[in-house]
Amino acid sequence: MRAKDSMSRQVETIDENALLQEAAEKMHRGGFHHLVVTCKGKICGVLSETDILRHRAKYADMDALRNPVSHAMTAKIVTISPDEPLPAVAAKLLEHRVSCLPVVEDGELLGLVTRTDIVRWVAEQGAHGALAEGA
Repeated sequence: MRAKDSMSRQVETIDENALLQEAAEKMHRGGFHHLVVTCKGKICGVLSETDILRHRAKYADMDALRNPVSHAMTAKIVTISPDEPLPAVAAKLLEHRVSCLPVVEDGELLGLVTRTDIVRWVAEQGAHGALAEGA
């Protein structure tokens, strides 16, 4: 299987200058755990729920959610192609210590592969293997 077979196609983006409060509301309303951050229309980072919580804890004495998304996002962006094999995707998630990887082709955001997607794939592989062994 490849990234395109496992990726979430419903991906929300947010501008780097938007407030963290807006990002948190967007995540809550849409049920998203990650937002892809754009800078002048191009991908420049990813913002996760964990990033927001970490930022808020760091600035507990301030209203941290009034800061722009760029203050809390993960800016070291690693992208993958839709044809990237899932074992390689899993390795990149671990290597770069990130919870998701944007799937990009010709500069266009196609989707997002998360650690949850990889765990689901591993579980399905195990289930298929168990079925094959029992046959």
